[in-house]
Amino acid sequence: MNHLIEVAHLLTTHGVVDDEILIAAVLHDVIEDTPATAAEIAQRFGARVAEIVEQVTDDETLPLWERKQRQIDTASLLTPDAQQVRVADKISNLRGILSSTPEHWSLARKLAYYAWAEQVVSRCTASLPSLRATFVDVHASGAAALALLKSSS
Repeated sequence: MNHLIEVAHLLTTHGVVDDEILIAAVLHDVIEDTPATAAEIAQRFGARVAEIVEQVTDDETLPLWERKQRQIDTASLLTPDAQQVRVADKISNLRGILSSTPEHWSLARKLAYYAWAEQVVSRCTASLPSLRATFVDVHASGAAALALLKSSS
């Protein structure tokens, strides 16, 4: 729940006040993490919210590597609204990797996630410049911390 709230909060701190984008931010993982469908989201929250959520939802039937590549390949094709959610999600995820990483994640996996997230966000050119700048700052400080861990091991 904290991650979802953080994604919406990041958007509001960058001036996003559109209720539908913020609702989509809170719901962005719901299709992947629950039995809920895009149709149910549309029924309860409207077609635009469902469209944004669908755009940032991975196809769980695909292997992980293919889902990751699709995020890179389709990032520039997302609507500007979905790109805002995608970038805020990546910022939150990078912060989470440093503060509460799953125990089974190796340093190599953390570094790989940072590199991959950078590829995704670099293609989100329709997102807010200030949001992308925050991503760059969070990425740089996190990558430096991980590099320090790597050099000490």
